[in-house]
Amino acid sequence: MDAWKVLGTVVVATGKASGACLHMWGDGARINFNRSSHTHEEREEGYEKIAHIHEFADTVEDTICNFGENIKMKSDD
Repeated sequence: MDAWKVLGTVVVATGKASGACLHMWGDGARINFNRSSHTHEEREEGYEKIAHIHEFADTVEDTICNFGENIKMKSDD
């Protein structure tokens, strides 16, 4: 295994870990949000913000993992 593959593998693992951490953060926010009382409008706004956290987590994970995969392909050059 050459250096590019190792670096790419590390970047992919970092992307997956980053995505997982952000998803856990979003899950924690949902749990804390559900424990407090809110009006209907506040609930809708809160759940929308939590959904954005999960969308952001997916975007971060995909971007970093794709970058890692591109680095791994560098070894084929």
